[in-house]
Amino acid sequence: MTRLRIVILLSSLIAGLLAATGSASASTCLQPSSTRLLSDYGSLPGSGFSAPGSAKLTFAGVVEPGTAILYQYYAAWGDPNTGSGFIHNNLEGYAGSNCVLNQRSHTASFIPYVGTMKVYAYYRPWETNVETLTYLGTFTKTS
Repeated sequence: MTRLRIVILLSSLIAGLLAATGSASASTCLQPSSTRLLSDYGSLPGSGFSAPGSAKLTFAGVVEPGTAILYQYYAAWGDPNTGSGFIHNNLEGYAGSNCVLNQRSHTASFIPYVGTMKVYAYYRPWETNVETLTYLGTFTKTS
């Protein structure tokens, strides 16, 4: 066997072993997977809230280490399964080895829409390491 073939074979075996080990452990993460959108006006998941474009929105969560949370915004009539009513998305950071995606904040004005939106989070829970789309609730941007 050539040296290159050996390196490729070993790389494949190592990648397979890493994939087989699955997700992080409870002793690493210390808390259940979750994703949150927080504001002085309310938070998601929850019953929904309204806020002006000047409001600070803070994004945080607990996910598989090294993965991010993609927040997606759809019109009130939109559907993430078909993409209809898609408005905007924002990718927030990457979780550290402790599974925590540190809080990041932006003003709501980054979302190019005024009105009621359904908010979803696309992320990878550490318990399953399977990509998941979760409905968080509604957010109404008033200006």
